[in-house]
Amino acid sequence: MDAYHEDNYKEIDTHSLFGTMQVQASDSWFAKHNRRTFILSRSSVAGHGKFGSKWLGDNGSSVEYLAQSVLGSMSMNLFGISLIGADICGFGGGAVHELCARWYMVAAF
Repeated sequence: MDAYHEDNYKEIDTHSLFGTMQVQASDSWFAKHNRRTFILSRSSVAGHGKFGSKWLGDNGSSVEYLAQSVLGSMSMNLFGISLIGADICGFGGGAVHELCARWYMVAAF
């Protein structure tokens, strides 16, 4: 909470800013060269959605993580990130067929 960067910026205010700045720089390069992009990042701040998409990160294979992915996606929508997603069927934990089918249903939504 009390870590500072150069120019007196607090770490708590800038931690996820770096990821968004990388996405913004990539988007700018692609636009300059008249190319379409699909930039996916895990680290972001509000406004990130103007330049790229977001991945929620490694999630487990459980109903609880499925519910959290819905809440996480909707929360990111509030911050202007419209294209967001989680690992379908979960990253770890070995999802059963029924749970995996539900993941796909949520992902299609």
